[in-house]
Amino acid sequence: MTVSDERNSHDVEPPPVEPETLARIVAALDTLPRLTRAVFLIHRLDDLPYEDVGWRCGIGVDEVTLRMADAIYAVHWAVDGRISRIGDFRRHLIPWRSAWMRWRMRRFDRRLGL
Repeated sequence: MTVSDERNSHDVEPPPVEPETLARIVAALDTLPRLTRAVFLIHRLDDLPYEDVGWRCGIGVDEVTLRMADAIYAVHWAVDGRISRIGDFRRHLIPWRSAWMRWRMRRFDRRLGL
């Protein structure tokens, strides 16, 4: 396999998206918080790994993973009109995640003496 063959194998264009589906995706992304939307777009459009996305946004890789999951959940819901079992499970965990993040921030503040 030559270098040009390798380059061509990675340059495969995805299938075209119908305008109606694209409009649903854009509408779903518009409903997301700014940081979640930014994480999703940086990862998908710039094709960066989670570490680089986190560095650009000033968050950790764990937070990038959670925000990507939230964005994928929203897009999947907008396109298919339903969610998978994993998405449904995730929807039930969102309140617990918020409580865990508040606890983590208080713990971090205590360590700093705030």
